Amino acid sequence: MVRSVAWRRSRLVSLMVWPMTVVVIGDPAAVVAAVSQGEAPAEPSAAGVDPVQGIATRRVSYTANTLTEREAGTDPKALFDRWMNDARASHDRIHRVAPTVLLPPEQGWFGTVDRETGQPSGTPAVVESSDDEGLVLRLALGNRAAAHLRDNPRAAFSFFWPDLQRQVRFEGLAELLDSMDPQPLAGSAPLAVEGPAKVRGIALSAAEAVAYSDELLHAYLLAVHEAYARLHTEQPDLPQIDPFAMRLATARPIEPQGGSLDGEREFGPSQRVVLVKNGPGDPGILFFTNYQGRKGRDLAANPLAAVSLECPLIGRALEFEGTVDQVLRTRSVAYFLTRDWQSRVGAWASNQSEVIFGRPELLLKAIGYALRFAPQGGPPCPPHWGGYTVSPTACWQRELGQVANATLDASPDGAMRVRLHPEAWEFWQGRKSRMHDRLRYELAGVAGYRRERLSP
Repeated sequence: MVRSVAWRRSRLVSLMVWPMTVVVIGDPAAVVAAVSQGEAPAEPSAAGVDPVQGIATRRVSYTANTLTEREAGTDPKALFDRWMNDARASHDRIHRVAPTVLLPPEQGWFGTVDRETGQPSGTPAVVESSDDEGLVLRLALGNRAAAHLRDNPRAAFSFFWPDLQRQVRFEGLAELLDSMDPQPLAGSAPLAVEGPAKVRGIALSAAEAVAYSDELLHAYLLAVHEAYARLHTEQPDLPQIDPFAMRLATARPIEPQGGSLDGEREFGPSQRVVLVKNGPGDPGILFFTNYQGRKGRDLAANPLAAVSLECPLIGRALEFEGTVDQVLRTRSVAYFLTRDWQSRVGAWASNQSEVIFGRPELLLKAIGYALRFAPQGGPPCPPHWGGYTVSPTACWQRELGQVANATLDASPDGAMRVRLHPEAWEFWQGRKSRMHDRLRYELAGVAGYRRERLSP
């Protein structure tokens, strides 16, 4: 079947030979848009399936930022410094008109794993400095990192800057700098922090254990929704920020270097940001993803996770640890059909977390799926895509705050400092239609870093 199409709203004319051959002249992303906006029939409804409501239907437009190999360069440390400077500049602009919308850009999430149980854990942390040895982090109070690092030095750390729709993720080995026990650090001197990683005064409060209930979670989500609704009514020019982005930590079993003498496994944590998609009556914490991606493989091998929901606008965070299960297929299909046409194409085109040659490879796959599903009324839910529910077995709440114009105290009562030696860096830039940019750098011995593009 050969079809010639004069694409509307694009800068090209293309000849499509479907399903066997695709010949494109111009921008492949415009082709996908043209198929969905011009040639594709109306989206099908989720008739016969309970409609997805509430925050699950919330959509946020992505920025025009990109991450090309040329922009990124070959040195992940240099790219990190540039992104941190961008995050600080954006934070300062927004802070002047809305001082409680964003977390400080230097604040991230530090993750470890209990070697005996495989349970991931996470805690807020602030980067105090960065150098050739790695990152020096100050951890929030009330965490189990010290106990975990005794037996399993593998750790992860991540930043999320929602105003820029960027994430930076680190994985590597961590060491405690001050003490192997989470006790007050008497007499420690503040760090002499120089350069782009110098931080402002940031308050990291202790976590308070609370009893989990679905009512607790739903009340929190409702408070967040109402706070952001008021904010965007009062200040409509602020960048769109999805308040239901959450940090998710998983852990996969790995073979220790040199083998294990005691027969026990080590666990390597990983982190990323996903979107909470709870609708009315959904138990636990619901999110959707590709089952074949990194987190899907982690959860298949070790169905445990840690989650953090942070909302500086209401000054509160909820943190969870628990078990993870796939949701019913009907629930996944119901949500998938609420997604926009192009995002549904993207779910088919992306072999999540797999190495790809370049972004054009991803876009050309999207063209093929767009044309394949246009006569069928739009892409159905892929068999490898669906939802997970996190059922919390432990829950904490934490106050969020920032100390304005304060000097950094590197050793407040109960604080811990950790040095993370990154073995892998990943840079994530949000893009339209979930066709995100992901570049990963891994240590390759004397050759430095090997850079790869990952499928979103």
